[in-house]
Parts: sequence; structure tokens; C-alpha cells
Amino acid sequence: MNVAPDATDELEWLQQWYASRCDGQWEHEKGVSIETIDNPGWRVMIDIDKDGFEKGDGVLEVVGDPPSEANQNIGGPDWMICRTQGARFIGAGDAGKLAAIIRCFREKVARAELAAKGEAK
Repeated sequence: MNVAPDATDELEWLQQWYASRCDGQWEHEKGVSIETIDNPGWRVMIDIDKDGFEKGDGVLEVVGDPPSEANQNIGGPDWMICRTQGARFIGAGDAGKLAAIIRCFREKVARAELAAKGEAK
């Protein structure tokens, strides 16, 4: 991937990651979606079905008390949940968690890259 290692700003890093995926086809079928939700907060969905990523369902990180049926879908004041579902990363969090959600995805990318390098040896 051609993402500058010094891209410390999460949004800048995501822009570079997205640009590195665009190959004339991926961006027509896949992509990145960032939206606000009414909890209030953010939802980030990123298609990850490209080489180097394990597909499957799983929770990557939970912070605080995310919205759930148990709390009538009203999260606490400090919450975030990031997970994979099939070939998609889904992160959601309170209004101050957009950078943290992107950072969680960035860490998943870094782990996938390390795993790919380990398999190549």
C-alpha cells in the first residue's frame, strides 16, 4: 500500500488508504461511508474485501456503553464499538470518536499488513 508512514492525522491517512485502493474497479463497487447517527455520533463503514484482510465477523474494540437493546439504543456519553462483519469494517461512536474509529480501522490495516508479510516469508 502506498500510504505515507508519517501520515499521523487519521483523516489524512484514510484519504491516502482510499486512494491506494482505487484501481478503476474497486471504487465503483466498494468504498468508504462516514455518516452521523442520532445517538448522537458517527458511523463509519469501509469495504475491506481486498487482499490481506481476513473476512468474518468479530468485535475489534469496545469503549464505554455503546447503544444496544439493553439500554434502548441510547449509549452512554463516552462510547465506541468497532467490528468486522463479513468483508466490511463498521465503527460507531459518540460525537467525539470519529478519529478513534478511523484509528481502529488503521490498526486493523496495520495488523493485516504484518500478517501478509509474515505469510510471504
